[in-house]
Amino acid sequence: RVQIGAHPIEREENNNGLYGEPSKENEEDMAVQAAEAFVAIEVVEQVYGGHEGFSKAGVLFIENQMSGAEQSGVWIGLKEIDERLDELLSILQLKVDAGEILAEPIYIYKSAHSDEDLRQVQYEVGKKLQEINDDRRGMHSVSVDIISGEIEVTHDFMTPEQKSDLQ
Repeated sequence: RVQIGAHPIEREENNNGLYGEPSKENEEDMAVQAAEAFVAIEVVEQVYGGHEGFSKAGVLFIENQMSGAEQSGVWIGLKEIDERLDELLSILQLKVDAGEILAEPIYIYKSAHSDEDLRQVQYEVGKKLQEINDDRRGMHSVSVDIISGEIEVTHDFMTPEQKSDLQ
């Protein structure tokens, strides 16, 4: 692995506790974010036509051990598997062969949805919540789990009937 600057566990941010207690897990999290995540995002955008292009094709997220993940990694979920996957794998393999990144923390899987799909669902639910609120004062938020696609709504104004209608 090519390291830029100080080794992650030796960096001041790690040693002063900014990212939690210095540990092997913390070191791995930081290394994945600095190397594999950076390169994976760059290659995904190159192959799929920038951030906007990939947003229509899939999802990408990083999991960290310090946040409870079993292992650090970059997850690339593709809604449709096509010839671009071969190109993506070829470019990533070249980066691995050159020693720029490790292959182990990069995972590619078939996703049921794209980032754009999730944003659209979030928008539609938010719009419906505004209709339900009907000029009353109240707070709400909508979030979508990038892995499962499940929608979470928090609010302080819906009746049980309105909740049922929204579901």
